[in-house]
Amino acid sequence: KQGQLEAAEMTIVSIVDMYIKEYQKGIYDHDHGVMHNTGFVGDQPFHLDVGKLNKDDRFKDVAVYKKDLEHVLWKIDYWIRNNYPVVYPRLTRFISQEYARRTGDVVDFQAIDPKRFKKKR
Repeated sequence: KQGQLEAAEMTIVSIVDMYIKEYQKGIYDHDHGVMHNTGFVGDQPFHLDVGKLNKDDRFKDVAVYKKDLEHVLWKIDYWIRNNYPVVYPRLTRFISQEYARRTGDVVDFQAIDPKRFKKKR
C-alpha cells in the first residue's frame, strides 16, 4: 500500500530463504498456507501453524523441493495479483527470477492453472 516495493521483494526473499532452510533439513510444509501461516519477528519469517510440517529427506534435493517452492511462490504471486494489481507486473517478474535463481528452472506464474494446486482428497 505504501509503495515500498524493495521492502516487499526483501520480504519475499526472506520467505523463500525460510522455506529453503527447511528443505535443506528435510522439512516441508504440507499445508502451503503461506499467506495465513507465516508470521514475522522483525524481518524474520516463521511458521505460525506447524501442524502440517513433515520430515522427508528427499526434500534436501532441489529437484524434489522445487515443485513445492513453486507452489509456495504461486500462492504469493496469486495474492499479489488479486490484492495489488498495479505492482503485480514488477513483483511477479521478481518472484519468477527468484524461483529461477534458486532452482535453475523457469516458471510463468500467470500461466499456472490454479486447479493444479487444489488439494486432492
